[in-house]
Amino acid sequence: LDGKPCPHNYLREPDVCRRCTLESRSREIASGRPGPYVSEYLTCKAYAPAFYSQTIQAIGAARVVIVSNPIMARHFAGWSPAVIEVPGGADTKALRCENDPGGADSRGKTIFLMTGRVDDPAKGLGVLQEAASRLAKRRGGFEVWVTADLQPPGPDVVKPVGWRDHQGIMELYRQAHVCVVPSVWEEPFGLAAVEAMAAGLPVVASRVGGLQRIVEDGVTGLLTPPSDPGALAAALEKLLDAPELRRAMGKAGRERAEEDYDWDHVVARHYPPILDLLAE
Repeated sequence: LDGKPCPHNYLREPDVCRRCTLESRSREIASGRPGPYVSEYLTCKAYAPAFYSQTIQAIGAARVVIVSNPIMARHFAGWSPAVIEVPGGADTKALRCENDPGGADSRGKTIFLMTGRVDDPAKGLGVLQEAASRLAKRRGGFEVWVTADLQPPGPDVVKPVGWRDHQGIMELYRQAHVCVVPSVWEEPFGLAAVEAMAAGLPVVASRVGGLQRIVEDGVTGLLTPPSDPGALAAALEKLLDAPELRRAMGKAGRERAEEDYDWDHVVARHYPPILDLLAE
């Protein structure tokens, strides 16, 4: 909402959310070329009162509601007898790759990488583009890669590398030195950050939603306020000038991903109590 995490809760304020979507997305809807959020919204007919009724009925019928961060837990409070927080996970063994986050590419450039649904406005690409533009005015020696085909193309320092499959993403992790996750909404989890940490990269992320739990500020990466290109540019510059810090953060991130977000550990730690609850 207005470039910041929305304070409203659809479960309690459905009419507010319907009006907001109509007002803020009407031009996109009318264009016939909706983005990912609007496409999903229209496909499931989330604007209809029946969708809200079905949502409430589904939540009420569930013995347990599993969420991925405490913000979501607060949203569901009172709607279900049991709301349990369980983080997402990743196959950290498959994501291990040989890279040097403290190095540089063959041109001597440090590569900042943004992966995922880059074309979704909630992911904060515009904030990253502005941050990169500001930083490029002060200095060179870096490039920002994003997994999208940008239209319009954006600043020269931002390089669209197109959508990649799993093997393609692994190759990007091997070439990159820092992962950037500049989300502007309350990110439910933050899989892009976990995967980058598992690949041994430090992460610069917004202090929102699940990201602020995944990235340990100053240890596995840096957290910045959402929708703040100045703060994001400063964080990128800090890591640009500190190759040893990038290496240390990448190592710490890899260890944290293995310990807290590998699927084997997530299942062993969180699911037995849920199964016990369901068995009672």
